[in-house]
Amino acid sequence: MIDSHNELFTEPRRSLGPKVVAGISALVITALVLAGYALLRHRHAQQSASTALSSVSLPAEPRKPPKALVMVDDALLQGSKTIIGGTVRNTSTEKLEGLSVEVELKRRKDGGVEKQLIVLNPSQLDPEQEGRYSLELKAQDYGSARRK
Repeated sequence: MIDSHNELFTEPRRSLGPKVVAGISALVITALVLAGYALLRHRHAQQSASTALSSVSLPAEPRKPPKALVMVDDALLQGSKTIIGGTVRNTSTEKLEGLSVEVELKRRKDGGVEKQLIVLNPSQLDPEQEGRYSLELKAQDYGSARRK
């Protein structure tokens, strides 16, 4: 009976095969994950480079210098009226005709935007000549004005 009792508590022999297979499997899985990560990084770098190259394009032709310089004076409040104005200078060598300034007005009541064209005085400018524009508004109707 003593012999049978000893056999119950003896450790079974473990083979080295399953441990080797588990170690090799872990190495293969780790190598596959790292290779997939490297592949995704490489593909993302190529897509980013192609996007950056496509967004940077050379201009078709160089920009020309502006023909007129538009300056805005500070708004002047006179009683219940606001006067918005400024000057326009012809910086080109040619005569400019039919000039006007577009102003974007923001209404106080509903916050809506209204665009208005202001005719220049004089409407024709010779080279290096200046013209003035002005617009008279009710102060309670508009909150702000911006040259467009």
